[in-house]
Amino acid sequence: MLLASFTRWLGRRRAIWLTGVGIGLYTLLVGADAAVVRAAIMGILALVALQAGRQQLALNTLAISAALMALVNPLLLWDVGFQLSFAATLGLILYAAPLSRRAHEWLARRTSKAWAARLRGPLNDYLFMTLAAQLTTLPLLLFYFQRLSVFSLPANLLILPAQPALMIFGGVSLLMGLIVLPLGQALAFLSWGLAAYTIRIVEFFARLPWASQTLAAVPFVFVLAWFAVLGVLTSPPLRQQLKHIRLRPAAALGTLAALCLWIWSVALAAPDGTLQLTLLDVGGEAILIRTPTGRSLMINAGPSLTRLTDELRRELPFGERLDWLLLAGSQREQIGALASGLERVSPGALAWASGGEQVSAVLQHANTSGTTAAQLHTGDVFALGPDGKLEVVAIGARGAVFLIEWQQFSALVPVGLDLELMTDPGMLDLPPVDLLLLPDAGNPALSPPEWLANLSPQIIWVVAQGELGEETQFNLQGYRVLPSYQVGWSRITTDGYDIWLDADKP
Repeated sequence: MLLASFTRWLGRRRAIWLTGVGIGLYTLLVGADAAVVRAAIMGILALVALQAGRQQLALNTLAISAALMALVNPLLLWDVGFQLSFAATLGLILYAAPLSRRAHEWLARRTSKAWAARLRGPLNDYLFMTLAAQLTTLPLLLFYFQRLSVFSLPANLLILPAQPALMIFGGVSLLMGLIVLPLGQALAFLSWGLAAYTIRIVEFFARLPWASQTLAAVPFVFVLAWFAVLGVLTSPPLRQQLKHIRLRPAAALGTLAALCLWIWSVALAAPDGTLQLTLLDVGGEAILIRTPTGRSLMINAGPSLTRLTDELRRELPFGERLDWLLLAGSQREQIGALASGLERVSPGALAWASGGEQVSAVLQHANTSGTTAAQLHTGDVFALGPDGKLEVVAIGARGAVFLIEWQQFSALVPVGLDLELMTDPGMLDLPPVDLLLLPDAGNPALSPPEWLANLSPQIIWVVAQGELGEETQFNLQGYRVLPSYQVGWSRITTDGYDIWLDADKP
């Protein structure tokens, strides 16, 4: 639309430049998430090809877009929105045209050529493009969300015709509203009708019986197998090679080597009888606990889902998920990563300490996904193996305080400590601990010198994004302190008597 409008007024060369600027502004306007940035890069590359007089090859454009985005932020490769956007676009590139061509040929044989030509456009836009995108996104949707939408195809068929007009009227009404508010509001009525129609159609299908099926955990091998089959069906040369493949010694040895590596990775990830506490490098509070028997618990989740899932992939063995997720706080830096859902964390069960908007959103996701959820109370105990436990020693308005004990090792994790709990006699009479997580990013009011002296920790964890305050630094003199902004992730491993310390950075 931009290119056609600008070309009519200013000519092709200037129109291409202005269209590129328009794409960039629209990307910022709608939030610049991974899917939008992907579309913007592909659009700008198409403009570059147009300006250079070269033919655009969609697969090349998609690959360059992915490479540029991964170069800027490699962690995007683990972002679900990024993966779904590129998978959907790949499906459109590879399968939409062949599906449309086969359907056109079938219709031409059974009806007149005029009717086949007339139906080809709508069928391609509303049916085959949806099928093509779902071919490549379905395994990812099942893997990440464990839900199958039975009526997604008819719902798409009904709402897709309204989407181009909704996007155009919505964007124009917003821009006009910035200039003349009443004009923007008048145009917004057109957008409102289309948006209301879209939402009502989705709600109608969502209310139907069997609209969405919850599945058991889908293994990653299923995703690989799905794309492998698609690759074989898509590529004739690959099919020919598979027909003539012969098992050679090198292939057999390679398979055995891969199997050997997999067995060793499983063996090395097996429980070794030690207790591990890892402060994850997620830009906030997230503590992963691996018990001597191989179970896993996580206290809070930090603010970033991308960083959290990246850390969990590194820490947990392949295919393993959390047994328990404990929401010990309610702030964004504590559990903000879970605001968009639990699918990528997929805990076996969940427990929360205090209320709040963030906690309510997580509990709603837990209810939707069927995750067991329970409220924490003072005195609750989680078994960590023989002679080991995680106990809730206090709960306040800000969250929970945990005491971890195993053999002669102990750790205090007061992520929910507040000024009211600080005056509790029980909090001041806690026994000495080996490890202490400093509450509230080192707030001196919650870690006074006498309290630290009473706990006498060997190691102190501090979750902070920058230099600690002068008062906090003064109070921590003489202690071994590990600030997250300096060491990245850090891990405490203990057999109940000795302690081993490891960190991302020296």
